Amino acid sequence: MELRRDDRRRLVSNLRMGLCAVGLWLGLSAGASGLQPNDRLELPYPDLASLEAGPRQKVESMQAALERLRQEPETPVGDLVESFGYLGQLFHAFRFLDAAEVCYLNAESLGIDDYRWAYYLGLVRNARGELEDAVRDYERALRLRRDDLATLLRLGNALLDLNLHERALDRFSRVLELDRDSGAAHYGIGRAAALSGDTETAVDSFERALALQPDARAVHYPLAQTYRKLGDLDKARSHLTQRGEEKPRFTDPLGDRISRLEKRAALEVAIALARDHEGSTRDFLGFALSQFSDVEGAIEQLQDGLRLEDEIQEMSASERARLHYLLGGLLVNDARDEEAVPQFSIAIQLDPGLLDARIKWGNALARAGSLSEAIEHYTAVLEIEPRHSAALLKRAAALMALERGREARSDLEVLIAVEPSSEAHVRLASLLAEGEPGAAISNLRAAIDLEQSLEERVRSLLQLGSLQVGQSSFEDALASFRLALESDPRSVPALDAEASLLGRLGRFEESAALFSTLVALRPSSAFARVGEATALIYAQKHAEARDRLEEGLVAMPGDINLRDVLARHLAASLDLSVRDGERAVELARGIYQEFQTPESIETLAMALAQDGSFEEAVEWQQRLLERVRELATAEDRRRLELNLERYRRGEACCVDL
Repeated sequence: MELRRDDRRRLVSNLRMGLCAVGLWLGLSAGASGLQPNDRLELPYPDLASLEAGPRQKVESMQAALERLRQEPETPVGDLVESFGYLGQLFHAFRFLDAAEVCYLNAESLGIDDYRWAYYLGLVRNARGELEDAVRDYERALRLRRDDLATLLRLGNALLDLNLHERALDRFSRVLELDRDSGAAHYGIGRAAALSGDTETAVDSFERALALQPDARAVHYPLAQTYRKLGDLDKARSHLTQRGEEKPRFTDPLGDRISRLEKRAALEVAIALARDHEGSTRDFLGFALSQFSDVEGAIEQLQDGLRLEDEIQEMSASERARLHYLLGGLLVNDARDEEAVPQFSIAIQLDPGLLDARIKWGNALARAGSLSEAIEHYTAVLEIEPRHSAALLKRAAALMALERGREARSDLEVLIAVEPSSEAHVRLASLLAEGEPGAAISNLRAAIDLEQSLEERVRSLLQLGSLQVGQSSFEDALASFRLALESDPRSVPALDAEASLLGRLGRFEESAALFSTLVALRPSSAFARVGEATALIYAQKHAEARDRLEEGLVAMPGDINLRDVLARHLAASLDLSVRDGERAVELARGIYQEFQTPESIETLAMALAQDGSFEEAVEWQQRLLERVRELATAEDRRRLELNLERYRRGEACCVDL
């Protein structure tokens, strides 16, 4: 429920007070207890250096107020309980979970029966992955507030995470007794049923959860898995395409309080950053984004604040521009480019000198495919600051996407002269690769000499190696591929590139060894398995090639490429002891039943000839020649005709090789 403007003003005012007069602020009147100062009630002092000044001041003033309450002999127990509880909530919202735990334990230990502190302890321990402790906390909360729906649901989910599905089912069932329209409870029952193997109940419960909350897209994934177990692949595929992160919602007053505090904290951080941060706007955005653990919460609070907060309206135009710029950056970070664009527009209207906001505006448009419009924004920045590096780079990228290579090259050359960067050199190399490979190689070498991420370095080395192969500089290319592999020994493209080049250079055993490593990394890669077998065949290790292909089919029984290569190897291997006509025919017939291609016909004819069925082999080979006569090259036709002659003579394929 949205707060009215007056309510929000009061909330902001209360938050700013820092609870210096905590008892009056909370409206408590628990009565004096005569409680003496109690040193056993620890007051936590975590390192608050990561907080911005505003939030840090709030926590520190609350700590000071609570310290005074602890030392005051006449402090009512209820005031002390609420003070520890509220400080715990602040720590909880700011993600100081250990300090929050101490505060909640103190509130609970003071002897006033209140389920809130056990519940909050459960949330903290749940967040830290201490599920067994969280379960005990939720159960303790239920003893104090029986049938609390939020606690029952939290407990059920924690029990599910511990694989205690029968106990979880009891809790979710109790929720449905109290609220039959609880989508979260139906979802929980579905998960519990799926864990116990009761697929029908699981499907029914998941479907009910979606009927109640169609936007709870997290339900689609387990529902798809359950349909797959039932053999309904169409429904499984349908639900997989709809899966998302949103889980079923449920009413949770205590959890929502922490969320509200988190969101208010996000707004205060944003305001402090916009007012106090020194340095470039790009530094401001990067630093600001790092301050928010809950991006969605920060977005929501900043959106509300920009509409309603008096404090924001009192800020200067430049400061408000930074807030809109920050909101745009948060939305981009959350993959919400369309919503980000108007925020960047407002930021520019408030502060035309906020050039990085215009860059971000252009970036969002470029990602949306509006490249020409994005270029207009980059150009506007460059009219003000002709050597703006980000604008030059982004405009070049957009120009390249529009195949305006000459203009892009000009931007990149200016950028490299002003501020050399790895990305600029790599982009220029890609422009030069076709017409000026030597210059492209020089730019890639320059990129590699500059600071790059591991992924960028590997990609640049592979691109360099490919250009060197095109220049027939095979040893240089091999050195580049090896550097890429040394940088990342698990890089699949690097393994593939070096293995393939070694095979091209006739170093087949080395090639096979690298393909073997690639198979170990990617057991489901038919390309790697075929590459390994091919290298082994050329290395005259025919039996090993056969064995590795058979192993591949065990792992990937339906792969057409593996079956075809193995069938041909069994039909035409130079090692006669490896040939196996019967197995080759079995594989080849299966391939042809699925794919009636010229290649599958040729494989079947080869296999039949090796199995001694020469008449049938001749029939299939003739059919093949008729099918490809108009399309095949003269060389291919001659090869096929020679094999036809062999089959007519009663010879298997390629026996003279």
